[in-house]
Amino acid sequence: MFSGDTVSIGSHQSFVSKIRMDAGRNERLDVSPPQLVFAPFVQLRTIRFLFRCDSALMSHPLRPQHPISSLSSLTFALRSASIPDRDAAVVRFLMAASVHKPVMLREVLQQLRLEPCMTVMDGTVGAGGHTAEILKRIGEHGRVVGFDRDPMMLQHAADRVGEANVCLIHAPYSAAVTELEQRGIGPVDRVLLDLGLSSDQLSDRDRGFGFDAGGDLDMRFDVSSGISAAEFLRTSSREELVRVMSEYGEEPQAGRIADALQQYQQKETIQSAEQLAEIIRRSVRSPGLRRDPATRVFQAVRIEVNQELRHLEDTMSEVLPAILKQDGIAVIITFHSL
Repeated sequence: MFSGDTVSIGSHQSFVSKIRMDAGRNERLDVSPPQLVFAPFVQLRTIRFLFRCDSALMSHPLRPQHPISSLSSLTFALRSASIPDRDAAVVRFLMAASVHKPVMLREVLQQLRLEPCMTVMDGTVGAGGHTAEILKRIGEHGRVVGFDRDPMMLQHAADRVGEANVCLIHAPYSAAVTELEQRGIGPVDRVLLDLGLSSDQLSDRDRGFGFDAGGDLDMRFDVSSGISAAEFLRTSSREELVRVMSEYGEEPQAGRIADALQQYQQKETIQSAEQLAEIIRRSVRSPGLRRDPATRVFQAVRIEVNQELRHLEDTMSEVLPAILKQDGIAVIITFHSL
């Protein structure tokens, strides 16, 4: 049924039955992603990809609104539930599991030059991939302080790196000075920032980060603060739309797209990622364009809504000099020219 990344299933029922059978054979379900769970050949990233892409499974009545988010909760559910409820528990867990892999891991670890007993700040802890490897090198007497603005990502991190020497904080990395002082944490030895967003966020249909995943057009890392992407598009002038798309997306057809957005919103409010992507595709001249025409605009709007460059500028100019030890090291990963 499973072979590497190649997945072939006959039906949802056979798929869940296969997982339930594998889970029954494997009593130990406490293996942390991305290691193998359920059976030797079933990888979480493969199963997650299947559930994200298969429309029949996505619409299946077992798919819940509130997913099980940890292996321990899945283990408890499977051992205590009836057969139909076990099916639902498996689906909940698979829909919640993180699929994000830490980027440039070898290079990051080389540049950080970690040693036992160090204190490390992971300013964009995400699903905890980098943090898990950092912990191996600083040992039980070291400490990681992880920041993230996204509660969903903090939950993923807690599931993966819930050790006693990990402190997870729901706040932007630009607030590190205050947050560290409140916890009595002195200057840190190392800082890591991985800018942008993760594949978990891109696939989140609740916030519309990606035009492929769709969903409500929110795009906020922290939905409890700021305005949504939909609200930004509704209240912004043409000049503001052009500025954001030009500066944060380097979009050469920003004027044409801004006109299309404003014309559309005279009749109807843009509320979903699908709506925004379709408007952009219809308005942009893109002969021979390899990437989706909506790519740059989605990036620009996300950066504006989350004020990403402002947080980065404050951190570079004020936070790092205040929290890093004199011989400390900061490593920052970025993939776009901004």
